[in-house]
Amino acid sequence: MLVVSFGFMRGGLFLAPILLANLLSPTIYGSLEFGHALASAGAIFIALGTGSAVPLALVRKLERFSWQSIVLHQVLAATTLVVLTMILWLFGFADIVLFAVFCTAILMLQGLWSVTLKSLGYGEASLLLDFGFWGVLSLGVLTAYLFSASDIQRMQTANAVLAVYFLSLYAWTVWKFRAAPPGLFADYKSTILGGMPLMAVGVLALLATTSGRLGIGLLSSVEMTADYSILFRATALPIVVHQLIVVAKFRRVFDLPVGDLQKLLPVIITLVALSVGGFWVLADWLGFLLGPAFVKTFAAHRVEGLLILSQSVLWSAIALNDLVNNRSQTSKQAAWAAALYIAVALLGGWWFLSGAPVTLALFVPVHSLVMLGYLVVQIVVMRLCGIQLWRMWLLALASFVSFSLAAFAGLL
Repeated sequence: MLVVSFGFMRGGLFLAPILLANLLSPTIYGSLEFGHALASAGAIFIALGTGSAVPLALVRKLERFSWQSIVLHQVLAATTLVVLTMILWLFGFADIVLFAVFCTAILMLQGLWSVTLKSLGYGEASLLLDFGFWGVLSLGVLTAYLFSASDIQRMQTANAVLAVYFLSLYAWTVWKFRAAPPGLFADYKSTILGGMPLMAVGVLALLATTSGRLGIGLLSSVEMTADYSILFRATALPIVVHQLIVVAKFRRVFDLPVGDLQKLLPVIITLVALSVGGFWVLADWLGFLLGPAFVKTFAAHRVEGLLILSQSVLWSAIALNDLVNNRSQTSKQAAWAAALYIAVALLGGWWFLSGAPVTLALFVPVHSLVMLGYLVVQIVVMRLCGIQLWRMWLLALASFVSFSLAAFAGLL
């Protein structure tokens, strides 16, 4: 039943952004993806690691993490974001800013309840919630499209439906917080201090892996952001394989014996790599299923699309390393090294790219190198902390390098 639910929900999550790319103009779709990228980073930062602390509070039951304090912080943060959105609207800020700030609150609460459901063993319900943002957004746009509404009217309808979705999440969170226990504020301080390293690792991993939309949005036009996002969304199918296994095994990742964990992780990487190869072979035949937006963009940027597809292996390995660091309580050590690396890598990448007109042919390889370097830094730090996952690490590195070389060979 979980596999069926996953196929439906993750399939919807995979297809919803692609549907939007075919129903909206490149300008509006590019702005939407840029706003979502900003909100994704903001949600991790504003949550201060409370989302990542949920399994530590509910599964591992570590004393310094309080479930009620986690919910308290989420309520306070969501309320602040909504008030900030209203203030920005009154002062006439750009729509993209309003969208990003408001969506930060949505993604933060959605992430909280998704990881909570996974931690409690309700994998199917968590899948439904993960689909929430993009599903609601697509429903609004599609409904307006069927009534022959303009692009702007389609987004206005989608925003109205998103507001209803946020109110549902917010009301549920407040209701769950209704019975605060004594000593809450002491627990709150402990929870936030414990969550800060988790927040830092989460933000840094996001910057290393899925920051492509942020980078291209800052350095180039919304049309190029749209092209990048279409390739990123369409080639994300291998990540669905990663998520299928992780959702099914989420609780076990935190309580499996080390030996069993070392056997499970290479299997996940292998399946992700096989999925990359499968999509690679079938890409030309899958095009008609993904719509004209993908067909046009992939034909114009085939090598870049294959490189973004290959990044799925790095994404999976980095995400698994984060889970292991979370479980092993080595996130703090990982955060310091990752922060130094990201500071140097992003500044270096920015300097390199700002010297010439930014194209996908230039941007995508640079982003691949940033991701590769981040994984190597993770490996070094984890090894120094006594964690050894050599089979997974070597498999991920070998797969990514092989796929990348094959993508560049296609130029010949």
